[in-house]
Amino acid sequence: MCNLNRFTYHCFLPVLMLGITTGANAVEIKVGQSHSDLPLDQSGTLTSVTPSGTSFSLAHDFSESVRVSLDYINWEDTHFSRKANSLKIDSQSYAATLTYFIENFAISGNYTYWQSDYRESFLDLPSSQHKTYAPSYGLSVGYGMFFDDWVIEPSLLVQYNEWRYRDVMVEQNEMALTLLDALEDETVVLSGLLSASKIIEIKPDTYLLAGGVIRWNELFQGDGTKQTNKFVSFAGRKSYPHNTDDDYAELSVFVTYDITPEWMVELDSSVAFLPHDNVSSVSWRIGYRF
Repeated sequence: MCNLNRFTYHCFLPVLMLGITTGANAVEIKVGQSHSDLPLDQSGTLTSVTPSGTSFSLAHDFSESVRVSLDYINWEDTHFSRKANSLKIDSQSYAATLTYFIENFAISGNYTYWQSDYRESFLDLPSSQHKTYAPSYGLSVGYGMFFDDWVIEPSLLVQYNEWRYRDVMVEQNEMALTLLDALEDETVVLSGLLSASKIIEIKPDTYLLAGGVIRWNELFQGDGTKQTNKFVSFAGRKSYPHNTDDDYAELSVFVTYDITPEWMVELDSSVAFLPHDNVSSVSWRIGYRF
């Protein structure tokens, strides 16, 4: 039987999967790259953007029962079309998670701050800029079941989000800003997850973890101002903020390979089946534990 205590996996969204500590006072550092494919509506000449960026995470096991982790991800992309309009997207995400392990249960609380700038320009006209800010708070409970070299974990997550939207017109000289629209809203997301993974012993003290995660998200509108119309830029572009009452599913697959007891490499791919379009992403990370 291989040593299960060496494996942890974090889904891109703030919930801990396969919540097993690596030992008291252990530290893990991971850096990597993320790539996404974000479709746009078909009303303009740009139909999709593919932002990519850097991810960084730091985790510390204060004891065999308590883990604290910090995560940072940045995406950006600039796209130019044949019809002389350009689209620039720049997003950042910060997350802090505290996890408590008791027997086969993992209980996590997290805070995430996400911000995104979406800017479209056409020739010498003023550009349209959409700013989104979304701090969120989450609580999750997972239970790990072990069958030989298989790990099965059902989890529940509740997430409260505060949305802040700003629609701005920016002059070419960057000296004049005109606020076109502003919106504040709140949403609550209830998610159910099921993960399954297999631990494969490649050679003594070298292991491969491969598995997948299925996630269903129920979105509920909060008490904030409801948005009845989608944002429309000066060029007629619609953007779809996901603070509606629509539900959606996610599917992820991942592989983690322990090169040595200290070094590891991770690869994962996911797709979110949103009401308007699917959003896919691929990421890789290399990590070191000590």
